[in-house]
Amino acid sequence: MRKWLTPILLGMVVTGCTSVDPVEMDSQGAQQVITQAEQISWTPLAVPVTTEFALTEKSQILLDGHSAGAIAGFKIPGNRGSLDMQIETFVSQDMQFYAPNVEVLNSKGESIYHADFAQFKYVPAKLLDNDKFVLDFNVIPDMSGQDLHVLIYTTAEDIKGSSTIMHPAKAFAIARHTQPPDIADPQAKHSSLGQFRLSVSANDIINRKIVNQNDNIPQGTELTGYYHTAIERSVEANDIPKALSLLDEAKALGIQGAQEVFVKAVNRKSAQ
Repeated sequence: MRKWLTPILLGMVVTGCTSVDPVEMDSQGAQQVITQAEQISWTPLAVPVTTEFALTEKSQILLDGHSAGAIAGFKIPGNRGSLDMQIETFVSQDMQFYAPNVEVLNSKGESIYHADFAQFKYVPAKLLDNDKFVLDFNVIPDMSGQDLHVLIYTTAEDIKGSSTIMHPAKAFAIARHTQPPDIADPQAKHSSLGQFRLSVSANDIINRKIVNQNDNIPQGTELTGYYHTAIERSVEANDIPKALSLLDEAKALGIQGAQEVFVKAVNRKSAQ
């Protein structure tokens, strides 16, 4: 079972390092229950960083018609180029966890990336980590170099739900390379509170090979969405060479689903 470290107070800057620095999202010094994004208390982070944090009864709560519970808000430098981010939400011993939604905002408060809980992938318990749900994504800040804001929240519908977790006996059997028992997997209830890990790092490969050398990529975007859309538009415009070039770039960057997007776009175009 994972041993969570003693948290430090909200508002301290988490310095860039390879170790894991814990932060508690305590609303101390800020209004706890808020109804507007302008009232969110943002915790500054350096890059690179890996930080663990908890959403508790003391955390800030956003009730704005979308968010329906405790939130975490982070301020991240926008002058490091392309950023890789990973958010992990952990299942507790009593089979509950926070089902997150993620919004990344630019300096103007405009959304440049959004993911709901359905985009998180389940990862069974392993070594020191409990069962968890994980989201990996990439964003490219705009040219202004202004900070990005990362908001983690949950919705009323998310809180009502539950998710299937691998039975520990199955996980044990798989780890020992034996046949898993034929038993039902349990359900973990969604909660308005939870334990998390957030990792942020600059993607130097994208910065060197793509962003700095390719005028095709508009800054202030999310990389996967950009390539999918650009491939579809190139095929629609009958510019297959450009679509193939974009597909090659996407594959080199490990963009998921680019090949499928290209094939579907070609088939759609052929059927017209």
